[in-house]
Amino acid sequence: MNAFFSKFLESGLIAAVVMGVAYVLTFFNIAGTLDAFCLPHELITIGIPQIIETIFKVVVNIWAILPLIIIVVFVTRPLKNHELLRCIYSSAFLVGIIMFTFFVLDYFLPINWILVAIIVYIWGKHLFRPLIMQRTVKGYKDKWNAHYGGERQDEKSVAKNIAARIAMVCLVICGLYYTSQTMYEYGKQEVQNATWHYIAHDYGNKIIVFQSDWYYVLMTREGDTLTKNYQIIRFDELGALSYENTGMLPVEQAI
Repeated sequence: MNAFFSKFLESGLIAAVVMGVAYVLTFFNIAGTLDAFCLPHELITIGIPQIIETIFKVVVNIWAILPLIIIVVFVTRPLKNHELLRCIYSSAFLVGIIMFTFFVLDYFLPINWILVAIIVYIWGKHLFRPLIMQRTVKGYKDKWNAHYGGERQDEKSVAKNIAARIAMVCLVICGLYYTSQTMYEYGKQEVQNATWHYIAHDYGNKIIVFQSDWYYVLMTREGDTLTKNYQIIRFDELGALSYENTGMLPVEQAI
């Protein structure tokens, strides 16, 4: 596995993968913003500034799982049992995803219960298998060593390596999916809770709800809501602006 990661790093693919992940997260973050105002995804434009902004949002919140990483490092350092290490690493990865989604959104996503179920399954499977398969051995520690010690001899087999890589890929896909959904909800939540907006005075005091590198999206305010119709204005045609406390402005059809 270490040889695999070494080749992966030496090939330079890591930079391409990081940029690809950043692009995906940026797409979902902007999509959440547009969906909050019932705007079409055709308005999505992704450039370097948007990607940098998304990376900043992720990095700022990912520090929340640093204590988990420290705990895992100290707990696993004296351990030599490969199966136990796999359980701890897999569970810690999934717990890290749950913590990231919680600290970014400040609430527990319902889909996180799937990750909780996977963690329970991982530990339940590994803890109960020695009890069932090694009934003639006394003592749980001896049962564990008798069961997984024998399996460890085949650890370098082709089947084992393939299974380990498949599991790793599944965890990475799972992490990417949950992170993208978190960034989607974050983008949606961020604008829905906003109470300050830019107002375009040259366009009937419409509210600016979205902007890209070259255009702004304006919506009409009626009382405490926004109408579903929108107008796209080039950035150099916008005219006079003011930044005002308008309160939260939900879209009319989204109420």
